[in-house]
Amino acid sequence: MNEEEIDEFEEFNWEVKPPYHKFVWAVIRSAGWYLVGISVVLVYIWPHISKKWNSWKKKKDEKKYDAKYHKNVDLSIELLVATQLARERMQEKYLRDREIALQKEEERKEKKRQELLRLQNQSSGRRLNEDSSENVGPSSSSSKSSRTKLRGEYNPLMGGGSGRYVPPKRSCCKKGGGCG
Repeated sequence: MNEEEIDEFEEFNWEVKPPYHKFVWAVIRSAGWYLVGISVVLVYIWPHISKKWNSWKKKKDEKKYDAKYHKNVDLSIELLVATQLARERMQEKYLRDREIALQKEEERKEKKRQELLRLQNQSSGRRLNEDSSENVGPSSSSSKSSRTKLRGEYNPLMGGGSGRYVPPKRSCCKKGGGCG
């Protein structure tokens, strides 16, 4: 480096400028409550402002639509025809979907009815040791082997038999009489 470059290098201002966040913080410090107040007011009036904005936008769009289709009748007729065709397609699709849904519902009801009839026929009050050629279902093959293990005319709900358990009475009174 020659001497001229060194002199220019030494003459350069090495002062560091304050960062921007300090400036922003100074503004907030001096006008902070005003910013808070404005923010609160904006929050409360925002629904009114957005309502006005939407109505203005809607009116603007309607004027644009009227200007485009009112002057050109052919475009208006084409739009109406296209709208009607779209509605008819939607209605046809709805009717097709409705018919499919009704068919599926009928099939579901028929399956449920068939299952109910099958269950009623299976459990039509037969005894456990009764031989029947009408046994339908997966349990019919194993039911004959289990029938041989059971005693004839045994019904556990009717009571009787040697293995009957009788719980003790729950009384504080003694058998001979008198309580206490």
